Amino acid sequence: MKTSISFLYGLRIALFVMIIVSSDSIVIAQKPIGLYLTVNDFKRNELSFTKTKNYKIRLREFSFKHPIRIIQGDSILRLSKDSVYGYKDSDGHLFRFYKKDIYPILNSDTSLTLYKILISSKTKYAEAKYGFYFSRSATDSLVLLTIQNLENVFKDNQEFIDCLERDFNGDNELLQYDTRHHMYKINYLLKQSITKNKK
Repeated sequence: MKTSISFLYGLRIALFVMIIVSSDSIVIAQKPIGLYLTVNDFKRNELSFTKTKNYKIRLREFSFKHPIRIIQGDSILRLSKDSVYGYKDSDGHLFRFYKKDIYPILNSDTSLTLYKILISSKTKYAEAKYGFYFSRSATDSLVLLTIQNLENVFKDNQEFIDCLERDFNGDNELLQYDTRHHMYKINYLLKQSITKNKK
């Protein structure tokens, strides 16, 4: 029985490593370099418990119920994942703790935050599958990224709705990146619409 349990645990670790090192995956690929304790910390990009101050962060990603452990020397501080907004890893990727899970963030724009969720990993027979979501603010609920859902959430911004209908022919175009302005196109269009509405 002990051999069986050890084998299954090792297999679980191996599968997890395969997922996180995949070139198609952006989930928990590197160790966290600091925590965003609150949404305001995230907005200001202010990290706590950083490596530069000799802290080590242990997330224990396999189970959301297990607390984050903050280690400094012989001291250990435990934080519930429910009480922390998110974290940044050593590759600069951002993550949000939300509804008992960890969600990779594609951008840091808190007026329209985008998320890329791994649904199924790449296999020999199929490509990796992702789900794309957004939230109107950094604290709002995640919503499936579609033109219709954007129009529903931003129904008070007709200028933005007009841009969506004019510039996109389908949901699959919503993640176009604007290299000139260094942001996703929908984020740029939203900023432009807000500016026009203020005039």
